[in-house]
Amino acid sequence: DDSGEIVVIDLNKQALHKRLRDGHSNICSAVQFRPHHPWEVISGGMDAQLLQWDFSNGRTRYSWDMNEASTTPEGGEGSLGGAQMFNPPHIHSVAIGSDKQHMSQRVAAVARGDGAVVVYDINARPRPPSCAKKSSKGKKGKVANGSGK
Repeated sequence: DDSGEIVVIDLNKQALHKRLRDGHSNICSAVQFRPHHPWEVISGGMDAQLLQWDFSNGRTRYSWDMNEASTTPEGGEGSLGGAQMFNPPHIHSVAIGSDKQHMSQRVAAVARGDGAVVVYDINARPRPPSCAKKSSKGKKGKVANGSGK
């Protein structure tokens, strides 16, 4: 819903299983359980936040701010090669690799409203989510630029 709440339904019981709250400040548009990590959920939303949740307790563990990644100066860490021109970097889709034998399960591909698709190493820990909405300081998640760097 508009509050950003994520509702998980148990399809076998046809009942509410869990609510994930207080992570997104706007519509959550993408949610994915992390393969081979049953207690981790990755979500993205219209608030331009990519969140990693601890599903066991319903709390966010880590946060990546797409607004910061899209406005990093040319050539800096997280640079996407220029300033945003039209659409904000809302998250429309998230995909996580599932091959347990390779490193693909470490990465999340994030499709954004500004036309960028960025790849994050979700094992690289950015700042905790408590800092995400209050401060623009902190360590960012790594952004791959397609060259493996």
